[in-house]
Amino acid sequence: MKKIHQIAVCGGDRRQSCLAEALFRAGYPVAVWGRGDLREEIPVLPIDLLLRQCDCFILPLPCTVDGKTLFAPDSAIPLLIKTGLAVHLQGKTVFAGKKERLAQADPRWNAVHCLDYSTEESFAIRNAFATVEGALAVAISSSERTLWGSRCLVTGYGRIGRVLCQRLSALGAQVWASARRKEALTWIESEGYHVLTLEEASECSDFDFVFNTIPAPVFSASAMAKISPETTLIELASEPGGFAQHPAGDGHPVVKALSLPGRFSPQTAGEILKETILTMLEE
Repeated sequence: MKKIHQIAVCGGDRRQSCLAEALFRAGYPVAVWGRGDLREEIPVLPIDLLLRQCDCFILPLPCTVDGKTLFAPDSAIPLLIKTGLAVHLQGKTVFAGKKERLAQADPRWNAVHCLDYSTEESFAIRNAFATVEGALAVAISSSERTLWGSRCLVTGYGRIGRVLCQRLSALGAQVWASARRKEALTWIESEGYHVLTLEEASECSDFDFVFNTIPAPVFSASAMAKISPETTLIELASEPGGFAQHPAGDGHPVVKALSLPGRFSPQTAGEILKETILTMLEE
Protein backbone atom coordinates (compact mmCIF):
# COMPACT_ATOMS: atom_id res chain seq x y z
CA MET A 1 0.00 0.00 0.00
CA LYS A 2 1.26 3.46 -0.86
CA LYS A 3 2.39 5.37 2.22
CA ILE A 4 -0.04 8.12 3.15
CA HIS A 5 1.84 11.29 4.07
CA GLN A 6 -1.28 13.29 4.90
CA ILE A 7 -5.04 12.88 4.81
CA ALA A 8 -7.34 15.62 3.56
CA VAL A 9 -10.89 15.62 4.93
CA CYS A 10 -13.08 17.68 2.63
CA GLY A 11 -16.47 19.32 3.02
CA GLY A 12 -19.38 17.59 4.70
CA ASP A 13 -21.18 18.35 7.93
CA ARG A 14 -20.09 18.04 11.55
CA ARG A 15 -19.49 14.32 10.97
CA GLN A 16 -16.53 15.16 8.71
CA SER A 17 -15.00 17.35 11.39
CA CYS A 18 -15.36 14.54 13.93
CA LEU A 19 -13.75 12.19 11.41
CA ALA A 20 -10.77 14.53 11.05
CA GLU A 21 -10.47 14.81 14.83
CA ALA A 22 -10.65 11.03 15.26
CA LEU A 23 -7.91 10.50 12.67
CA PHE A 24 -5.79 13.21 14.32
CA ARG A 25 -6.13 11.59 17.75
CA ALA A 26 -5.18 8.25 16.19
CA GLY A 27 -1.88 9.78 15.08
CA TYR A 28 -2.58 10.49 11.42
CA PRO A 29 -1.49 13.77 9.81
CA VAL A 30 -4.71 15.49 8.81
CA ALA A 31 -5.80 18.74 7.19
CA VAL A 32 -9.27 19.88 6.18
CA TRP A 33 -10.94 21.81 3.38
CA GLY A 34 -14.26 23.55 3.93
CA ARG A 35 -14.63 22.95 7.67
CA GLY A 36 -14.13 25.50 10.43
CA ASP A 37 -15.59 23.87 13.56
CA LEU A 38 -12.61 21.76 14.66
CA ARG A 39 -11.83 21.09 18.30
CA GLU A 40 -8.34 19.80 17.61
CA GLU A 41 -5.36 21.73 16.22
CA ILE A 42 -5.91 20.59 12.66
CA PRO A 43 -4.92 22.95 9.84
CA VAL A 44 -7.61 24.30 7.53
CA LEU A 45 -5.94 24.65 4.13
CA PRO A 46 -6.93 25.80 0.64
CA ILE A 47 -7.43 23.07 -1.92
CA ASP A 48 -4.32 23.93 -3.96
CA LEU A 49 -2.09 23.36 -0.92
CA LEU A 50 -3.91 20.14 -0.01
CA LEU A 51 -3.41 18.84 -3.54
CA ARG A 52 0.34 19.34 -3.17
CA GLN A 53 0.61 17.81 0.30
CA CYS A 54 -1.93 15.00 0.55
CA ASP A 55 -2.09 11.47 -0.80
CA CYS A 56 -5.55 10.59 0.51
CA PHE A 57 -8.76 12.63 0.21
CA ILE A 58 -11.96 11.83 2.09
CA LEU A 59 -15.09 13.36 0.57
CA PRO A 60 -18.44 13.55 2.40
CA LEU A 61 -21.60 11.44 2.36
CA PRO A 62 -23.24 12.24 0.05
CA CYS A 63 -20.29 13.60 -1.90
CA THR A 64 -22.57 16.05 -3.72
CA VAL A 65 -26.23 17.02 -3.68
CA ASP A 66 -26.37 19.57 -6.48
CA GLY A 67 -23.83 18.00 -8.86
CA LYS A 68 -21.74 21.18 -8.77
CA THR A 69 -20.20 21.34 -5.31
CA LEU A 70 -19.19 19.01 -2.53
CA PHE A 71 -21.87 18.55 0.08
CA ALA A 72 -20.79 21.15 2.65
CA PRO A 73 -23.82 22.90 4.15
CA ASP A 74 -21.73 24.88 6.66
CA SER A 75 -19.01 26.06 4.28
CA ALA A 76 -18.75 29.79 3.65
CA ILE A 77 -17.52 29.12 0.11
CA PRO A 78 -18.71 26.61 -2.51
CA LEU A 79 -16.39 23.60 -2.83
CA LEU A 80 -16.55 23.12 -6.59
CA ILE A 81 -16.18 19.68 -8.18
CA LYS A 82 -16.60 20.61 -11.87
CA THR A 83 -13.58 22.89 -12.34
CA GLY A 84 -10.94 20.22 -12.94
CA LEU A 85 -10.65 18.92 -9.38
CA ALA A 86 -10.90 15.37 -10.70
CA VAL A 87 -7.83 15.90 -12.89
CA HIS A 88 -5.75 17.02 -9.90
CA LEU A 89 -6.87 14.01 -7.85
CA GLN A 90 -5.71 11.44 -10.39
CA GLY A 91 -2.99 9.28 -8.85
CA LYS A 92 -4.30 9.87 -5.33
CA THR A 93 -6.57 7.72 -3.19
CA VAL A 94 -10.03 9.22 -2.83
CA PHE A 95 -12.89 8.06 -0.63
CA ALA A 96 -16.45 9.29 -1.15
CA GLY A 97 -20.01 8.46 -0.18
CA LYS A 98 -22.28 7.70 -3.17
CA LYS A 99 -19.33 8.22 -5.51
CA GLU A 100 -21.39 7.66 -8.68
CA ARG A 101 -22.68 11.21 -8.30
CA LEU A 102 -19.19 12.56 -9.03
CA ALA A 103 -18.98 10.95 -12.47
CA GLN A 104 -22.52 12.08 -13.21
CA ALA A 105 -21.38 15.63 -12.51
CA ASP A 106 -18.08 15.42 -14.43
CA PRO A 107 -16.95 12.37 -16.49
CA ARG A 108 -13.33 13.10 -15.56
CA TRP A 109 -14.04 11.58 -12.14
CA ASN A 110 -14.08 8.17 -13.86
CA ALA A 111 -10.28 8.41 -14.09
CA VAL A 112 -9.90 8.96 -10.33
CA HIS A 113 -9.13 6.04 -8.02
CA CYS A 114 -12.21 6.59 -5.89
CA LEU A 115 -13.54 4.13 -3.31
CA ASP A 116 -17.12 4.31 -2.03
CA TYR A 117 -17.17 3.76 1.73
CA SER A 118 -20.98 3.96 1.83
CA THR A 119 -21.19 0.56 0.10
CA GLU A 120 -19.12 -1.18 2.77
CA GLU A 121 -21.46 -3.48 4.68
CA SER A 122 -19.93 -2.78 8.10
CA PHE A 123 -20.32 0.96 7.54
CA ALA A 124 -23.86 0.64 6.20
CA ILE A 125 -25.04 -1.40 9.19
CA ARG A 126 -23.50 0.92 11.79
CA ASN A 127 -24.72 3.97 9.92
CA ALA A 128 -28.25 2.51 9.90
CA PHE A 129 -28.32 2.44 13.71
CA ALA A 130 -27.14 6.06 13.88
CA THR A 131 -29.70 7.07 11.27
CA VAL A 132 -32.55 5.40 13.15
CA GLU A 133 -31.67 7.15 16.41
CA GLY A 134 -31.83 10.43 14.53
CA ALA A 135 -35.14 9.45 12.94
CA LEU A 136 -36.65 8.78 16.35
CA ALA A 137 -35.41 12.16 17.58
CA VAL A 138 -37.02 13.84 14.58
CA ALA A 139 -40.30 12.00 15.16
CA ILE A 140 -40.44 12.91 18.84
CA SER A 141 -39.67 16.57 18.18
CA SER A 142 -42.11 16.83 15.26
CA SER A 143 -45.26 15.50 16.89
CA GLU A 144 -47.41 16.06 19.94
CA ARG A 145 -47.91 12.30 20.21
CA THR A 146 -45.72 9.73 21.91
CA LEU A 147 -44.27 6.92 19.84
CA TRP A 148 -45.51 4.59 22.55
CA GLY A 149 -48.96 3.42 21.57
CA SER A 150 -48.83 5.10 18.17
CA ARG A 151 -49.58 3.54 14.80
CA CYS A 152 -46.40 3.67 12.71
CA LEU A 153 -45.81 2.75 9.08
CA VAL A 154 -42.31 2.15 7.71
CA THR A 155 -41.99 1.96 3.93
CA GLY A 156 -38.93 0.05 2.81
CA TYR A 157 -37.29 -2.82 4.69
CA GLY A 158 -33.61 -2.43 4.01
CA ARG A 159 -31.08 -1.89 6.79
CA ILE A 160 -32.62 1.35 8.01
CA GLY A 161 -36.23 0.19 7.72
CA ARG A 162 -35.50 -3.03 9.56
CA VAL A 163 -33.68 -1.34 12.46
CA LEU A 164 -36.36 1.36 12.62
CA CYS A 165 -39.10 -1.25 13.00
CA GLN A 166 -37.15 -2.89 15.82
CA ARG A 167 -36.68 0.38 17.68
CA LEU A 168 -40.29 1.54 17.22
CA SER A 169 -41.61 -1.78 18.47
CA ALA A 170 -39.27 -1.64 21.49
CA LEU A 171 -40.72 1.80 22.32
CA GLY A 172 -44.24 0.37 22.36
CA ALA A 173 -45.45 1.48 18.95
CA GLN A 174 -47.72 -0.59 16.74
CA VAL A 175 -45.64 -1.20 13.62
CA TRP A 176 -46.66 -1.80 10.03
CA ALA A 177 -44.02 -2.20 7.31
CA SER A 178 -44.07 -2.48 3.55
CA ALA A 179 -41.55 -3.28 0.84
CA ARG A 180 -41.21 -4.07 -2.84
CA ARG A 181 -39.63 -7.51 -2.66
CA LYS A 182 -41.57 -10.61 -1.64
CA GLU A 183 -38.71 -11.87 0.52
CA ALA A 184 -38.72 -8.57 2.42
CA LEU A 185 -42.45 -8.95 3.08
CA THR A 186 -41.72 -12.43 4.43
CA TRP A 187 -39.07 -11.01 6.77
CA ILE A 188 -41.52 -8.37 7.99
CA GLU A 189 -44.10 -11.01 8.83
CA SER A 190 -41.59 -13.38 10.42
CA GLU A 191 -40.25 -10.62 12.66
CA GLY A 192 -43.68 -9.89 14.04
CA TYR A 193 -44.79 -6.70 12.28
CA HIS A 194 -47.96 -6.03 10.32
CA VAL A 195 -47.37 -6.51 6.59
CA LEU A 196 -48.53 -4.23 3.80
CA THR A 197 -47.63 -4.20 0.12
CA LEU A 198 -46.52 -0.82 -1.17
CA GLU A 199 -49.83 -0.46 -2.97
CA GLU A 200 -51.73 -1.12 0.26
CA ALA A 201 -49.45 1.20 2.22
CA SER A 202 -49.99 4.06 -0.20
CA GLU A 203 -53.75 3.85 0.36
CA CYS A 204 -53.59 3.83 4.17
CA SER A 205 -54.48 7.15 5.76
CA ASP A 206 -54.84 6.50 9.49
CA PHE A 207 -51.29 6.26 10.82
CA ASP A 208 -49.79 8.57 13.42
CA PHE A 209 -46.31 8.40 11.86
CA VAL A 210 -45.12 7.38 8.41
CA PHE A 211 -41.38 6.88 7.83
CA ASN A 212 -40.25 6.51 4.24
CA THR A 213 -36.87 4.94 3.41
CA ILE A 214 -37.44 4.35 -0.32
CA PRO A 215 -35.83 6.90 -2.71
CA ALA A 216 -38.66 6.54 -5.24
CA PRO A 217 -42.33 7.59 -5.39
CA VAL A 218 -44.49 5.65 -2.95
CA PHE A 219 -47.25 8.11 -2.04
CA SER A 220 -48.83 9.84 -5.03
CA ALA A 221 -50.45 13.25 -4.85
CA SER A 222 -53.88 11.61 -4.60
CA ALA A 223 -52.66 9.33 -1.81
CA MET A 224 -51.17 12.30 0.03
CA ALA A 225 -54.53 14.06 -0.12
CA LYS A 226 -56.13 11.19 1.82
CA ILE A 227 -53.61 11.20 4.68
CA SER A 228 -54.87 12.65 7.95
CA PRO A 229 -53.48 16.12 8.69
CA GLU A 230 -52.48 14.78 12.12
CA THR A 231 -50.13 12.21 10.58
CA THR A 232 -46.42 13.05 10.83
CA LEU A 233 -44.63 12.22 7.58
CA ILE A 234 -40.87 11.73 7.86
CA GLU A 235 -38.70 11.47 4.76
CA LEU A 236 -35.52 9.47 5.32
CA ALA A 237 -34.73 8.73 1.67
CA SER A 238 -32.69 10.84 -0.70
CA GLU A 239 -34.26 12.59 -3.70
CA PRO A 240 -36.79 12.16 -5.13
CA GLY A 241 -38.08 10.65 -1.89
CA GLY A 242 -41.33 8.76 -1.44
CA PHE A 243 -43.83 11.54 -0.81
CA ALA A 244 -45.31 13.51 -3.70
CA GLN A 245 -45.13 17.26 -3.20
CA HIS A 246 -47.91 19.64 -4.17
CA PRO A 247 -46.69 22.00 -6.94
CA ALA A 248 -47.89 25.01 -4.95
CA GLY A 249 -46.12 23.79 -1.83
CA ASP A 250 -49.33 23.79 0.21
CA GLY A 251 -49.88 20.03 0.48
CA HIS A 252 -49.37 17.80 3.52
CA PRO A 253 -46.08 18.88 5.17
CA VAL A 254 -43.22 16.39 5.05
CA VAL A 255 -40.37 16.46 7.56
CA LYS A 256 -37.13 16.13 5.61
CA ALA A 257 -34.75 14.04 7.71
CA LEU A 258 -31.58 13.52 5.68
CA SER A 259 -27.95 13.07 6.82
CA LEU A 260 -29.18 12.33 10.34
CA PRO A 261 -25.91 10.91 11.75
CA GLY A 262 -24.19 14.18 10.88
CA ARG A 263 -26.93 16.14 12.66
CA PHE A 264 -27.62 14.07 15.76
CA SER A 265 -24.56 11.88 16.42
CA PRO A 266 -21.59 13.33 14.51
CA GLN A 267 -18.99 12.04 16.94
CA THR A 268 -20.17 8.44 16.66
CA ALA A 269 -20.65 8.86 12.90
CA GLY A 270 -17.10 10.19 12.57
CA GLU A 271 -15.71 7.24 14.53
CA ILE A 272 -17.62 4.80 12.33
CA LEU A 273 -16.25 6.50 9.24
CA LYS A 274 -12.71 6.50 10.62
CA GLU A 275 -12.79 2.75 11.28
CA THR A 276 -14.23 2.12 7.83
CA ILE A 277 -11.63 4.24 6.03
CA LEU A 278 -8.68 2.72 7.91
CA THR A 279 -9.94 -0.80 7.23
CA MET A 280 -10.31 -0.03 3.52
CA LEU A 281 -6.80 1.40 3.42
CA GLU A 282 -5.40 -1.76 4.99
CA GLU A 283 -7.19 -3.86 2.39
